[in-house]
Amino acid sequence: MTKENIVEKLELLNNFFELSVDEIDTQEETLKYPPLNHYLKSSKHGSKPKTASAKLLTKLTDDVLNKSAFWEMKLPLGYIDFAIPKNKLNPLMIELKPAFDRDGG
Repeated sequence: MTKENIVEKLELLNNFFELSVDEIDTQEETLKYPPLNHYLKSSKHGSKPKTASAKLLTKLTDDVLNKSAFWEMKLPLGYIDFAIPKNKLNPLMIELKPAFDRDGG
């Protein structure tokens, strides 16, 4: 799958405000990008949303940006959830918030 296709699939997923469990099954067939499908399955089965999001972002960083990302980077005032090296002195730092949270049983 090309980088452009991956971004298109991510945009499709981001168009949803919420997804039912049945809609997750339908989207798995539509998205066809294994890390997005794994993210949806993780959400469906009750995985911790931040962990599922971090794993997806790691894979997207690898596949789309050709970069290795780092989790839980220590900073002088605490930790940042995610860092993508831009250059040695100025990594892109991300405070990660899950896109979806499982509601109900």
